[in-house]
Amino acid sequence: MGLVYIEGKAIGPTGISREVRFLVNSGATHSLLPPDVWQAIQLEPKRRATFVLADGTSIDRNISECYRAAAGRPYPFRGRDESGGCGGIKL
Repeated sequence: MGLVYIEGKAIGPTGISREVRFLVNSGATHSLLPPDVWQAIQLEPKRRATFVLADGTSIDRNISECYRAAAGRPYPFRGRDESGGCGGIKL
């Protein structure tokens, strides 16, 4: 079994977008964006949340909102500025 990726776009609140490559994971509840994409699409923090990583470590991150488009369809999701994390519906 290998890794599955899908090409898409991350779209900010002003409509600015960047091409991205999403890793598809059927068990994921969050997606990640690189910090340069977060900044390029002009995301602003909306709130903070705590996330537990696979090794049990807890991290706090800012959350924002943006859209993603893949396979010609938009998908809403939220994002974080520090490490580019996003959460929302799955691909």
